[in-house]
Amino acid sequence: MNIEAREIDLHQIELRYAHTRVKNETILRKLRRSIDCYGQITPVLVVPNKDNRFVLIDGYLRVEVIRMCGKDTVIARIWETGEVNALLTVLVRSDARQWEAVEQASMLSELMVRFELSMEQVAKRVGRDKSWVKRRLDLIRALPEDVLNAVRAGHVSTWAASRILAPLARANTEHAQHLTAHLLKDAVSTRELDRFYAHYKKSNRNVRNKMINNPALFLKAARSRDEDKTAMGLNKGPEGAWLKDMNIVFHILLRLKKQLPTVFYPQQSEIDLKELVDGLKKAKAVFEYLHKEIISHDRSANPADNRGDA
Repeated sequence: MNIEAREIDLHQIELRYAHTRVKNETILRKLRRSIDCYGQITPVLVVPNKDNRFVLIDGYLRVEVIRMCGKDTVIARIWETGEVNALLTVLVRSDARQWEAVEQASMLSELMVRFELSMEQVAKRVGRDKSWVKRRLDLIRALPEDVLNAVRAGHVSTWAASRILAPLARANTEHAQHLTAHLLKDAVSTRELDRFYAHYKKSNRNVRNKMINNPALFLKAARSRDEDKTAMGLNKGPEGAWLKDMNIVFHILLRLKKQLPTVFYPQQSEIDLKELVDGLKKAKAVFEYLHKEIISHDRSANPADNRGDA
């Protein structure tokens, strides 16, 4: 779509879809540096509205930065295709930036609510199946408004929203809101949040309430355990790691022993039997190598090595 760009006044632009975008402070800072140095390079995309105004379809961060820079005009491409086609085009363009799941969900919702398109129509127009559209819509429908606003403001990641907060909100809205409030105050890594939620899912009601009421306490204890584990590993050295791995191997072998009557049976096909035996041979070869090497270093196992110590 090759449409000539021109300057339009910022006061003519209607930010109708601002609520569908996720704010990214890192991108915002980079964009401001770029516009400060080189000016606006990429035009924003708008569609004409009544009263000589334009609805902004794409370029919300650019418009925000241009306002921050004290400018009164923005370079824009004016699409005459109407809002529906413009939204659909921006949503599926392969050369556009990677959309966050929440942004996709919000725009899909606008198409269905504001323009009364069915799920089937939207799915067909964006080149996706209905299940993909439904999953996106379920994401924003599950999140309470204050949690959704925190995601859109860039204070909570889309990953946290989709993997942790959305399923949590479906089960317990209040807990999702409490956890969001904590994330707004204290930075929590993806790994820590994933661990928190994994522990939450397998805990009883009393423990869950304590975790949600004081997430910082749980995370502090988890960090302390990690530090203790690291210190213990340093203390025991490679010998400790070896013993730990050998203990794991021992328990795996016990499990294989229990499975033996089920896995090996009379009238078993030669192909299956060969494959299973080949696996055993490979493991046996490694064990024999380890045993040989260990014996060669074991002075107590070789009397000839001890004669010089008499």
